[in-house]
Amino acid sequence: MAISSICNFLSVLSAFGLVISVAAAELPCEFRDSVNISSGSLDALRIILHNGIHYRPEHYGLINYDYVSYDIRISVPSYYRGCICQLTNCVRLCCPENHWFSSDGVKTTCNEVSSGLPFMVWANVSSESGVRSKNLLDDINYGFVYGKPCPGIFSGDLDEWFLDDTGTIQTVEDISVPQLEYCLAIADSISTAIPYLCPLIEEAKVSYSIGIVLSIPFLVATLLIYVCIPELRNIHGKSLICYTLALTVTYIVLLFINFHSTVIPCSVLGYMLYFSVLVSFFWLNVMCIDIFWTFSSGVVMRNERKRFLYYSLYAFGSPVVILVLALIFDFTELVPEEYRPRFGEPSCFIHKNKWIEFVYFYLPLLILVVANLYFFVVTAIRIIRIQRATEAVLRNDSERHSKFEKDRNRYGLYLRLFIVMGITWTFEIISWAAESENWFFYVADICNCLLGVIIFFLFVWKQRVRQLVAKRIGNSQPLRHFKSSSSNAVTCSETTKFSSFQESNAPQQPGLAR
Repeated sequence: MAISSICNFLSVLSAFGLVISVAAAELPCEFRDSVNISSGSLDALRIILHNGIHYRPEHYGLINYDYVSYDIRISVPSYYRGCICQLTNCVRLCCPENHWFSSDGVKTTCNEVSSGLPFMVWANVSSESGVRSKNLLDDINYGFVYGKPCPGIFSGDLDEWFLDDTGTIQTVEDISVPQLEYCLAIADSISTAIPYLCPLIEEAKVSYSIGIVLSIPFLVATLLIYVCIPELRNIHGKSLICYTLALTVTYIVLLFINFHSTVIPCSVLGYMLYFSVLVSFFWLNVMCIDIFWTFSSGVVMRNERKRFLYYSLYAFGSPVVILVLALIFDFTELVPEEYRPRFGEPSCFIHKNKWIEFVYFYLPLLILVVANLYFFVVTAIRIIRIQRATEAVLRNDSERHSKFEKDRNRYGLYLRLFIVMGITWTFEIISWAAESENWFFYVADICNCLLGVIIFFLFVWKQRVRQLVAKRIGNSQPLRHFKSSSSNAVTCSETTKFSSFQESNAPQQPGLAR
């Protein structure tokens, strides 16, 4: 009897010590990524089992507060709360289980389901076998968190959306909405889930479309000007034409996808988008290689036609090889199905799987971005050293000084283009890897959509190009009353002047338009 009493006393002390130690620790995650697990069972190792999920001490806390709405916190008796999203893939419901959601456009409420009616959450879910509709409450791959993800939510009116295996909403427009930016609402006994989004998602979606629509005319104008004016069709201008053409095709295909066009099959649009994005990146890489060779101490091919042919074989051929490999993997049995890109399943682009997206898409882009960064940094270092040693010689040689200025300006233009495209796509890769969708990454995406406008003002809205355009259309007074704010932006910093001595005795080649 005495031994039994001692054991009971020790168990009480142990439980009391557990409560004190846990209460001292804060909840190890965001409140909205956690659930009440007080109804679970606690074992001797302080692991709580709740709804089939084991919560170790580092995954839960004993807290004394709750929220009655999005931002109204109240004090409550202490209870255990577990970080379910650290242990499984989360899906966010706007209301607790057995509650229906209602909204009048201004206010949202959760009403308890009438007794006797079943509560289910039906939604399309992607898997290795494809997309099918199922009751999410029966899917052991998902855990559920409850409540609005932001103060104001509204129906996103998403077309053909589905949940991937991480609990992220995916659409045929290749828009991803993580569970921190949406909640699923069940409005009636039909039990079909309706996604409600935070405003940022919808605003970003609209901004993307507006940016693409704005960019296309500027890209077309850049193409026409560089194609129609002979003075601009040197190797640098031709490279810009190919790069701009690839971007134009990319934006047009994106519009087809965003507007759910049925003129071209969805998978074909996916392959076209894949190829055009790769081509644009390889041509940007070509421009970086060309400027790197211009200021290198090695031998540079002087025949521009042959050099452009080699550039074209590389910039168009490499994407063709990658695309052909993707097609072979998709339509043959060379690789298992889970390792195929699977364009058009279920969205138009690559199948939403981290490993597949990285290998087929983000890895090639990452390699090219890193290579371009290397070319620019090495070139800058070389030229700073050369210019310091030869500044006086250049000043007394007007012909070589003129070529030096043209090459320096061209480097500045390419550097700005790389910064705009390289940095925004770097953040795109970081956003994809971190599964983050905050406002900063949306800004980077919008900058990508406006790239056509940026290219126009970098390479067209300059005094010499405007003069050539005016001359072409027969106007001898070319827009002199307009002073482009970017005319001075063409020049680089005085600390990064460049020279190319291996070409000092070569025939003068026309530089990129200034």
